[in-house]
Amino acid sequence: MGHKLKRSGPEAFRFTTLRLIAVFITVLVGILFMFQAVRADCPSCISHQYFGTVSHNGVPVGQGYTVYAVVNGEQVASTTTNSNGQWGNTEPFIVSAPSGAFVEFYVGGEYMGEAASCIPGPSTKLDFTVSVLTTPGTSNAAANTGTSITASILGQGYSFVLTNGILTAAKTLSSADQRFSLSFPTNSVVNTSGASQFVVSAEQSPPVPPPGVKLIQAYGFSPDSIIISPAAAVTLKYDAAGLPPQVDESNLYIAQWSGVSWISLSSTVNTVASTVTAQLKSLSTVAILGKINLQRPPEVIGAFILGKADNVTINNGILTAGRALESADGGIMLDFADNTAINLQGGQQMTVLQIASPPAPPAGSGLIAAYSFGPENSSFSPPFNLTIKYDPSQITPDMTESGLYISAFAASENWTQLPSTVDIQHKMVTAQIAHFSIYALLAKEATNTVPPPAAFTVSDLTVIPQTAGAAETVTISARIVNNDEIEATRDVVLIVNNKEEAKQQVTLPGGGNQTVNFTLSRNEPGIYSASIDNLTADFTVNAVASDKNQSAQPGLPLLGAIAFCGLLVVIFVIVQIGKQRSRY
Repeated sequence: MGHKLKRSGPEAFRFTTLRLIAVFITVLVGILFMFQAVRADCPSCISHQYFGTVSHNGVPVGQGYTVYAVVNGEQVASTTTNSNGQWGNTEPFIVSAPSGAFVEFYVGGEYMGEAASCIPGPSTKLDFTVSVLTTPGTSNAAANTGTSITASILGQGYSFVLTNGILTAAKTLSSADQRFSLSFPTNSVVNTSGASQFVVSAEQSPPVPPPGVKLIQAYGFSPDSIIISPAAAVTLKYDAAGLPPQVDESNLYIAQWSGVSWISLSSTVNTVASTVTAQLKSLSTVAILGKINLQRPPEVIGAFILGKADNVTINNGILTAGRALESADGGIMLDFADNTAINLQGGQQMTVLQIASPPAPPAGSGLIAAYSFGPENSSFSPPFNLTIKYDPSQITPDMTESGLYISAFAASENWTQLPSTVDIQHKMVTAQIAHFSIYALLAKEATNTVPPPAAFTVSDLTVIPQTAGAAETVTISARIVNNDEIEATRDVVLIVNNKEEAKQQVTLPGGGNQTVNFTLSRNEPGIYSASIDNLTADFTVNAVASDKNQSAQPGLPLLGAIAFCGLLVVIFVIVQIGKQRSRY
């Protein structure tokens, strides 16, 4: 007669302990795999609950009115109202959509507006008001299942079917001569307001276009109350040869009549196909309009350059052909590029006059000659080249010829140095000018003495990182302050282990400050001492480069390794248990 062997004493305790360890490790491995799976699961959609009440003329509608939501042209949720006109209360109305997508709401076939799907909070209350009260279970538009719609596009007949108010397949309706084309995208919601057909015809007496605009051709819809979502593309063809002479093809656009005025639509002109395309959300009278090019007669502008009279001709404010104007002695030259826009302020003549008593030059510069350009504040686009010639005898010993430059003077800004080119061979200086003002040829003063060092102080010396691996970059920073009241320049020198490492020239206004950064690396391990002026900071270089890319979080390889080790421990424990049992 067989019997079970009962363990007691140390053997029983050891066996029980091994079983507990095996269970614990198995659970631990399972948790690790679940943790990795949860981390890998990233939801791509956001769900949000909506509810509300449907009313008509301030009174809640009855039971059975359909409320549905559309995202990117597809219906994603639907429900019906209860006896109190409420929806989404008894049965949750959940919309799932990509984050940031917009949800369009409809009651029957009537568009109610849109809301962002990603809305904070557990739910959103949306109350709707319908314009037409229909029989429950039907659409405010002719949008019942299988509703047939016929259309006539300039005499060309079409028919299509709306399923619950939706045109499930994309469809294009065009006239026989391709003058008019209407393209519905897939899953278009079409609200026909109860009509089963619509007609597009050429408008014989369209509304008058706005001032400065020519009406090219217009088309009307009957009825004119059809609403489409998303918008349908309307393409209108025009006769390029028949356009009014004052209208350019690039100025054509589609406009829609609102019942009160023309509303311009964002339009695309295809000059090759002679078509204009725009998007329509509602079908009402549309037209191709063209802006009139307001041509001004050619305008002659006089020029008086240091006593020499001349003139230029511009068309609509544009100097179409480049032109150079210069003084009689050639000392001043204004060189205008092709298609320069000229805007003269309060005058029909450009003048350049030499100033006998110009404003004092800026410190450190000497004045060669100054000129007044008028009318003041006249502008030019693109800027023109101003060239001023000089006589070497005008340069005094305390000036440098290479330091010549052109400067502009304004009462509010004083002198402003312009980027200038010095042609020493031909003795002239050139700069670009965008407006008229006072301009002068100046020369920087020569200097034979070394200026005293600026009263700069150094603070906040930092080294990042303080410990680096071989060949890794170390950044050394310091704050430089100019304690003088005037602008000054000095060299900031970085010393590493008593040797000059790098140098930066710093220019600061009076009282100004700036942070200077130096970067370096060392291959040899050791402790290095970095100093700027009287400040010193140390950093250490290790023989092995540090690993800056290790993640603080266990990744998939680490979790896999842990799981594998856990599995080995489980196998080992099971083997040990088997050995224990075999002894009894």
